[in-house]
Amino acid sequence: MAGETMNQITLESTLPSRWKAISMRRRRVFACVATLLAIELFWCFNQFILGRLGNASLFSGSVLLACLFMLVAIGARRRLMMLPLRSVSTWLQIHLYTGIFACAVFVIHVPRIIANGWFEGILSWLFITVSASGIYGIFASRTIPKRLTAVPTQPRYDRIDWHRDQYRKAGAGIFESLTSDNGGDGLEDFYARQLQPYFESGLPLLFRIQPNPRRRRALLAELGDLKRYLSGDSLDAANRFSALVRHRDELDYHHGLQWKLRSWVIIHAALSLVLVVWAVVHAGFAFVMLGR
Repeated sequence: MAGETMNQITLESTLPSRWKAISMRRRRVFACVATLLAIELFWCFNQFILGRLGNASLFSGSVLLACLFMLVAIGARRRLMMLPLRSVSTWLQIHLYTGIFACAVFVIHVPRIIANGWFEGILSWLFITVSASGIYGIFASRTIPKRLTAVPTQPRYDRIDWHRDQYRKAGAGIFESLTSDNGGDGLEDFYARQLQPYFESGLPLLFRIQPNPRRRRALLAELGDLKRYLSGDSLDAANRFSALVRHRDELDYHHGLQWKLRSWVIIHAALSLVLVVWAVVHAGFAFVMLGR
């Protein structure tokens, strides 16, 4: 009886998460279908205007400009957390599917993907660049958080430099405890040649762009070779150096991933604002030419 009761409790506790997962899948399917229907309706109405010899470019351009303003609104939502404007995740979903719709409108609106002329050409490249950065953001926002949680070290971004300085001080303390009498000559030389520059260095640009364990592996491999000739306190110091290298590498890995995510948000937002301004100027020129 107790076993049946526990099984029932376990089943009931898993039902909400299963229903939530099913609901999320249904919402995604509904959003994709709704986006495709919106694109189809837009295309049909655009063809209808063309068939009536109307100004279809004015219609598609106005819709595209409205989409751009709506896409930028997600940035404003992040800064208005106190207002009851639904959750940020809901706005992100709206942002995603509006971006897909805007890409389709752009393809329908322009006569060619890269427009002729420097002004329209820059506008085309801006839209393509912002769209590409948005696609990268979808991938990054779904993969980087998982990689971050897989790292044992979970420092706050604004405390990373402090942690890095603590590792530097710890390495210097281990080095100061070494003496020639306990066989630390080789370890002292290795610290001065490899470990000290490593602990005192910041995060390299290439590591920010693509975090990798190559430097950690090289240092640990050389330390491993050196341990074969050490014993006693020197061997203990070498093991502590190895632990510090691992902790420092985890910190750098965490720093690099967070930096990539934060840099993408800044670059994507800045390019989006430039795109909106450029599109508004383009729309102004179009209305001026239409009135002539």
